[in-house]
Amino acid sequence: MNEYRIKSILKSLSNRKGVNFFEDICLSLSKAIDADFVFIATLHEESTLATTIALASQGEVVDNISYSLKKSPCEQVGDAKICTHSCDIQKLYPEDNLLVEMNIEGYVGVPLKNVNGKIIAILVALFQNPISNTNEIETLFLLFSGLIEKELHKKAYSEQLELANIIIENSHEAILISDANTKIIHANKAFTEITGYQRNEVIGKTPKLLSSGHHDSIYYQKMWNDLNSKGHWLGEIWNKRKSGEIYPEWLSISAIYDKNNQLSHYVSFFSDITEQNKAKNKIKRQRYYDSLTKLANKKMLFEKIDQTIEANFRKAI
Repeated sequence: MNEYRIKSILKSLSNRKGVNFFEDICLSLSKAIDADFVFIATLHEESTLATTIALASQGEVVDNISYSLKKSPCEQVGDAKICTHSCDIQKLYPEDNLLVEMNIEGYVGVPLKNVNGKIIAILVALFQNPISNTNEIETLFLLFSGLIEKELHKKAYSEQLELANIIIENSHEAILISDANTKIIHANKAFTEITGYQRNEVIGKTPKLLSSGHHDSIYYQKMWNDLNSKGHWLGEIWNKRKSGEIYPEWLSISAIYDKNNQLSHYVSFFSDITEQNKAKNKIKRQRYYDSLTKLANKKMLFEKIDQTIEANFRKAI
């Protein structure tokens, strides 16, 4: 295959992404090397089963399949950069029913790795006739395997981001993400439910928007001292909803640093603890006040006496 042909294939793939990219690369390879089947298959956790994410045959994309790796040439792919059998593949792997069903003679396979170097998929070409241009096919496979690995990395990263977004959006805790200048860049659904503010109302603003005026400057100074020195702060704080209602929340703030140890974001988690505080106050009233007269009971009297005696004792020392 000449250089022009390779460049034309690369150009046709340059604007493809996701599933279309994988399907198109299988189609392009199958045409370029005259393979009867070309597929990309991901490996299951125990690497005993593979499932194709793109499968091309006779110039068309066909339905994906799953198959066992046991006693198949694909089982050996992980042992080397590339695995090639130019002919008689069925004799070498007589228990591989897939090779028999497809009437396969030649095989080329290359492992595909994730960013940590673990094999997560394979690129395979199957030929119903013996392979005559082995070196050319191996060169192409090694070239295209790099492109496929990059796309698999992007796909995995995208899936991780999507999962993180799902977790954030479905969290019962409010989550607020700010940049290094404390400008809000994201707020989840629970944030809206607790504060009454829609996401678009707070993006670009600072969390001061929620300030109730309940705390003095010393309180916030301690909060920032902890964030700057320890990287996190945790405690009860009184904030204000959009309606103007002041309420208590349990707040956790963490400073996030990038790979260069530069501050990049602040992430806040908080929950409305109004009901918890009501429950605690009710228990306190039941403990220290008579349910009929609403007056302080003996328990409170004795505790006050104990506190006064202890305070006077300390002064005497």
